[in-house]
Formats: sequence, C-alpha cells, structure tokens
Amino acid sequence: MKRHKNFKAPEKRAKGVAMRVKKLESIVGNLYTFSYTSKTATLSQPIIISVRRNNQRRFKAKNGNFYMAGISLEHTSDTVKSLLVRNFSKKGAISYADIQNVQKAANISYRIYNMKYVKNLIVVYPNIYLEQF
Repeated sequence: MKRHKNFKAPEKRAKGVAMRVKKLESIVGNLYTFSYTSKTATLSQPIIISVRRNNQRRFKAKNGNFYMAGISLEHTSDTVKSLLVRNFSKKGAISYADIQNVQKAANISYRIYNMKYVKNLIVVYPNIYLEQF
C-alpha cells in the first residue's frame, strides 16, 4: 500500500507519557493539580500532595505502567487542608509512612494515579494555595 508523501504516522502515546514522567522528577514541590481522565476517577481535577516511593514521585509497576501516589485534599475540611499543606510544604520528600500517621487522624484519602491518564500537571505553590483559606 502506497502512502501519500505528506503522511505522518501518529505519535505513540507512550512517548508523551515518558516525557512527562521524566519532567516530574525534576520539579521541586509536593503540591500538584492535574486533569485526570481515567474512568475510575472520582475527581477530574484533583489537588494532591505527592508521596514518594523509593525516593521517587513516580514508580513503574510490574505491568509496565507508570504511577504516582498522593493524598487528595478535596474531601477534607479547610483547617485540615491548611495544616497538611503547611506541614508538608516544608518537608522535602514525603513518604508513605508520613502519610499513614496523618491518614488515621485526619481521615484523608490516599490514591494511586496512572500516569497514562494524567494531563496538564501543574505545581501549586503552597503560599498561593493557602491564601484561599
């Protein structure tokens, strides 16, 4: 089959995801918002505090997909949000052990996000976010 001379093959989705994943590790900060387009998404635009696993924000599962984990701030009260953002914005790397202690007391939700469905990842500056409260 002959193709037209101006034919361009569509880019593979994995290239875009891999590029986005590489950029994630170079960004300083723990507070993020993004568009999440998964069918299982409870929020389409979550605001999360990212949690590191093995000192990385994203990790590769056995199935080959990349994931990032974090706690969602959407379903918590304003006082809990401001306390979490103030405490965790000063901390460099947040581990799952740090979250477990807070999760029991503050009733926050921990979620793992598939990077294939993460779009428009934006770092949120804690000072600007806290001005809302």
